[in-house]
Amino acid sequence: MSADNTLPTSATVSARSQEAFHCNVNAVVSDDLRIFLDGLALAPRGFNNTLGSLRTFFAFAQDRGWLSKEADLLAGIEKRREMSVPVEIFYPSRNGRIARAVLR
Repeated sequence: MSADNTLPTSATVSARSQEAFHCNVNAVVSDDLRIFLDGLALAPRGFNNTLGSLRTFFAFAQDRGWLSKEADLLAGIEKRREMSVPVEIFYPSRNGRIARAVLR
């Protein structure tokens, strides 16, 4: 963290978050985060990954004393339901056929 208590570049979630939250970490409010997340227009998995990153960052900020332990900036922001996607397993016997098909 810099001397003026602003979010360090390495701790921001993305370049967009740097633009959206160019302020002290303790100046961010829940509505700011809600607007930021909605503005990203992410699919559920991307939204949930970003939400998880934000939770981790704010827990880190609380541990460092940059943010009050009582602050729950993500309260009311729920994970989005992800659709189940079948997982295809590639077996060694098929890998050669797949590689040959790709190289054609």
